[in-house]
This record gives sequence, C-alpha cells and structure tokens, in this order.
Amino acid sequence: MVGEFEIIEKYFAPLAGPEGLSLIDDAALFNPPEGMSLVLTKDISVSGVHFPLNTAAEAIGWRSLAVNLSDLAAKGAKPLGYLLGLGLTGREDAQWLADFSSGLKKAQLFGRCTLFGGDTVRTGERLTVSITAIGTVPVGKFVTRSGAQPGDVIYITGTMGDAALGLACIKGTLKSDDQLISRFTYPQPRVAMAPLLRLYASAAVDISDGLLADAGHIAVCSNVALKIDKARLPLSKGAHTILAKYPDEWPQIWSGGDDYELLCCVRAASVPAFEAKVKETGISCTSVGRVVAGAGVYLYDGDGLQIDTEKQGFQHF
Repeated sequence: MVGEFEIIEKYFAPLAGPEGLSLIDDAALFNPPEGMSLVLTKDISVSGVHFPLNTAAEAIGWRSLAVNLSDLAAKGAKPLGYLLGLGLTGREDAQWLADFSSGLKKAQLFGRCTLFGGDTVRTGERLTVSITAIGTVPVGKFVTRSGAQPGDVIYITGTMGDAALGLACIKGTLKSDDQLISRFTYPQPRVAMAPLLRLYASAAVDISDGLLADAGHIAVCSNVALKIDKARLPLSKGAHTILAKYPDEWPQIWSGGDDYELLCCVRAASVPAFEAKVKETGISCTSVGRVVAGAGVYLYDGDGLQIDTEKQGFQHF
C-alpha cells in the first residue's frame, strides 16, 4: 500500500468540492447560505459489524455515505458535503481503493454533495469508515422527532425488511435473491423526500435499526403512541416470496434494520396534498397506521389483535 498522502491525492482529492480546498489544507472552508441552518450527522461503519467482511469495496463506499444521506433526508435537509474518516487495515490494495472511491463518487452524485475533507489512518483488523455528513435546511424548518400528535397518519417510504432478508441471503441462511441483496449493499436514501418532509411532516425518522425501534424514537420524543397495521406494511416481491415459504421470517420485516427508508407522521388535513406531492417524486410511500394518545409502538394484525414483538430492532450494546 502507498502512503497516506498519495492515497488522498489519487483517490480522494478528485471527490472534493471547492470547500475541500483540493484536500491540501488541514481543514475545509464553508460559508453557510444565508437563511439556512446547518444539519450535521455521523455514522460509523465497521467491517464485520455493519457489513460482512467480504463486502465489495464499491458497495462499502456507496453504503457508508448513503446511510448518512438518509439521516439528512429525515431532517428535511439538503446534502452539501461530508468529512471522511477512513481506518484502513493495510490489506487494501490499489484496486480496493479505486473501487471504494468509485462507490463514494456514485453516492455523491446521487446526493449532489462533495467531499469536504477528513483523515486516513491505519487501524487494526477491522476496516472502519466514519462519515460526518453536512446539509442545510431553511431556518426553522428542521424536521424533528418530537412533533407528532394524536390523529397524525404514519407513512413509510419504499418497502420493509428487504435489507435484513438480503443479509440473510448473503450469509446463506436464505436462498440467494439479487434484489434483496442489493437492498442491503446499496441502500437508496430518499433524498427527494426532504423538501416534502419540511412542508408536511410533523415528525420523521430514518429506519436504520428496525421499523419498530425507530418508530419508538418518535413515540418517546413526541410523548405519543404509534399504532402500525401489519397488513399495510409495504413488501417487495422478494420479501413476499420468502414470507410465504418461511413465515417465521416475519419479525425481520419490522425489526431487521438496514432499510434506510423514512417514516414520517403527517397531519390528517395535509394527507391529500402530501400524497399528491409524493407521487411527483416517483417514490412509493404507504400509509401504515396512526398516531394515538399513549406511549410506545404497537403492531396489530388484520383482526385488530396486538402482535407480540419482543425484538424491535438492532442495538449495539
């Protein structure tokens, strides 16, 4: 492996925007647009924890930035740039670095953002990618987790559980399905939803640790309860096929995590306008329940009976 500065010059300087000063300085220089608030978020991805050890380098690059773009979207923020902290093991060769930077570049183009700077170091046995993403929202338009009220309608973008089932396919515990695997390795952050959340969402969260776990953040922060209808949960064709054969996999749909879809709450009066605008984005968005008075998150079956959901999502500790 070549030295740190050669790596930066060859693989990462081409990803930098003007704020990154060609990555030749010790810091980036950024002037926030007038009337905008900065939104900052960070995700750390560790090989063997957040993705399998044999994950392709391009997928790691894409995924590492995409999960941060999802966090920004949930806040109604427009992506601008990011800081990259890369901990290499020393086993990564030139092709790996080229593929990794290619994945980052594709995610940048998707999110319309650039690299502001960062640091590259040598770690131990595990590859570590730490990204701090930076975005903007108009002052006062930041979408929180704390604004949901009883009567709000709960919406979810995309489909649930594909990434968790895809990871099971990668591990060999389920029959391989390319579409499901792609949903794990190349999550699609719903960047186009950000302006709509600013206009219509009373609260929102990105679904990373599992539907029920992340819905729980809104329940706690807003001091409400969320009632979700299992029959309304949006499923892909691949998920339908697996669940028909292996119904014991159902908990993966609401607790498996890594969906990187958005859950948002919308006032009932705003529903028609919200749904009309969502159609213009081409992103599927499904009503799955209601916000009610109380506390917690509850999943119900088609007969209105509460489902026991002992596991609600991923936890590091």
